[in-house]
Amino acid sequence: MPIITLESPGAQAFDVRAAVDAERDRRVRLGFEFEGKHYQTRNQSDRENILAIKSDALAAVLMGAKVGDYRWANAEKDFFWIAGDNERVLMDAQTALAFGQAATQRKNQLIVAGSDLKEMDPIPLDYAADKYWEGVSAEEEAPQVPKDEAGSTTVEPTTSTSSKAV
Repeated sequence: MPIITLESPGAQAFDVRAAVDAERDRRVRLGFEFEGKHYQTRNQSDRENILAIKSDALAAVLMGAKVGDYRWANAEKDFFWIAGDNERVLMDAQTALAFGQAATQRKNQLIVAGSDLKEMDPIPLDYAADKYWEGVSAEEEAPQVPKDEAGSTTVEPTTSTSSKAV
């Protein structure tokens, strides 16, 4: 597919495909919603930290971390993640895993939206409009940790008898 450019007298060529990528990246940096809270993904470090805790949480769940145990990552203190409003949100391993999945799914949704835009011929000049980037929010996409009537998580870890590597 050829690169689409817009030119006006005295102006440099404008690569719409690169601009779509830049818009996707800007939206990734805006963060995501999870269980009613906004979380930051301003830079690569934020996203790496989320992926690391997602991996740690998965390992803890597979090793039998109990729902409601906030000391799954450190026996000395409860695990929390700091939300965008600076609130320390307690998370058990199951919630931290769902949190990491929500972040991953939000980024993937934005990648697909950007790819869809770049497949259009021509690429719309209003590519940055929300209508092209909307869809299922990270909160709606994320696996939800079931809660009982008191608001406590109710999912227990599962084990697999398969010897396949995941």
